[in-house]
Order: sequence, then structure tokens, then C-alpha cells
Amino acid sequence: MTRLVSVTEAKAKLTALVHASEDEDVILLRHGTPAALLISTKRYQALLDELDEVEDRLSVYERDDDLAISVDKLAAAVRTGRCGLR
Repeated sequence: MTRLVSVTEAKAKLTALVHASEDEDVILLRHGTPAALLISTKRYQALLDELDEVEDRLSVYERDDDLAISVDKLAAAVRTGRCGLR
């Protein structure tokens, strides 16, 4: 589940939102547009672990020249949200 909160509201309720991020992602909106994401450190670490696993799996294929994109480029795309995986 995801909670949408304005930056103004987030300033007033930061402590509560940090606690809420343990159960749900909190998207901070600036003028109605997503500006930042507040997630728990546990979820953040899980995402990093998953990314590492994907990189490991892809490196096997990359060695066989089966991929048209390098793992480094794919990882950069995933980290910046430019890969279209949502």
C-alpha cells in the first residue's frame, strides 16, 4: 500500500510518517507531483538485495553475450527509474 502526502503535510507529520513507512511506502508530493519517497530501512535493504540478485543472475547471461545491455547499464536504469519496470 502507498500513502500520498504533500511536502507541507510531511513537514508537520514527519515522525508519524517515518513510523507509517514501516508498513507502507510514503510518496511526498510537491504541487501534486511525486517529489520523494519515504520507505523503511528494512524495505530499502530488501530492494538493494533484490537488485544485487538480479545483477548476479544477469551477469551469467552477460558472459554468454546473450544480452544487448550490460548489467551496469541495467542497474543504473533500475536505480534511476528509467527502465520502465513498475
